[in-house]
Amino acid sequence: MELKSLANRNKSKRPVVEEDDSDFAPPLSKRGVAWCNEVWCRLNSPKHSFLTWLAVQNRLKTRERLFKYKIIDSPDCILCSNDKEIVDHLFFKCETSLDCLKQLKDWLNWQVNLDSLQGLLKWIRKSNNSKFLKNVKMATVATLVYSIWRARNDLFWNSNRQQSAEIVKQIKWAVKNRIMFAMPKKVKQKDRDWFQLL
Repeated sequence: MELKSLANRNKSKRPVVEEDDSDFAPPLSKRGVAWCNEVWCRLNSPKHSFLTWLAVQNRLKTRERLFKYKIIDSPDCILCSNDKEIVDHLFFKCETSLDCLKQLKDWLNWQVNLDSLQGLLKWIRKSNNSKFLKNVKMATVATLVYSIWRARNDLFWNSNRQQSAEIVKQIKWAVKNRIMFAMPKKVKQKDRDWFQLL
């Protein structure tokens, strides 16, 4: 009998969880994140999505972060040497990455004046474009993030500097091939025509 009374007492003393109580926030799967659909888009290559996810989360091992842990001597951007290499600078304040972004915007006829990764993701999410056009733009941004990081690593480890025109050429090829491989069946004819003209 004592066990039942203890159990009843404990039930009555359970804490009441308020909806706005931050300590008891719902699981992440129920809250979601704003950029999830853009980063994990079907037309993105998985490795491009993963690196974009790391960039959005600010988890890339940038030179500024390595300098803070005394692994390297300088936090300066290896691509332009104009500022500290942090995620916000690398995507897309750096001269090299900004030049690549401008060329890709021209290629897609994308009239937007944003030059930050978060801003581009938000613009893609809120734009009035068709789902296919949004996904093509997101695949291009994800491939750009991956290619900039790869060019940065190639310069750091192999002293091989790639010009922005060369990076953009590789991005265009990768985006076209990936979309041809993973193109959804239900794409409007006008969107297919637009893609064929790229």
